[in-house]
Amino acid sequence: MRTVVNICTDADTLEKGLTLAKKISLGLQRSSDPPPHDVEQEGELHFSLMAHHAQRGDLVAVGETGLDYYYQHSPPSIQKHFLKKYLHLALESHLPVVVHCREAFQEFFEILDAEYRVNGKHTACMESKFFITSESGDSYFIMCIFL
Repeated sequence: MRTVVNICTDADTLEKGLTLAKKISLGLQRSSDPPPHDVEQEGELHFSLMAHHAQRGDLVAVGETGLDYYYQHSPPSIQKHFLKKYLHLALESHLPVVVHCREAFQEFFEILDAEYRVNGKHTACMESKFFITSESGDSYFIMCIFL
């Protein structure tokens, strides 16, 4: 193993990740954003911090971002707003996206299709996590890596 991507979900874990990466020889890289269901409380302050580090080259990906309607910590409208902002940040910073989506697939893919394109083509996702719930109530976790 040459590289580990540490997904930092707030300012504290990002700072610790940046500090740890300087101390160890393993290729520890960072991605950072709050999970979609927490964006209401993290909001603009966290976005500004992540944008700063993405543009400086401190991050290898933007995210995890997406839509998660399972938890009702943040309204869908706010989750969609920040999903679009983080997708645009990824495009502007030339970074892949770490995606988190649960119980919001149709809306997620509509936004991804409309917002995450360069010259009319989709760009790469670094990692995608999808939580699928069947009609019987069983939950499944699927993770796909796209480069």
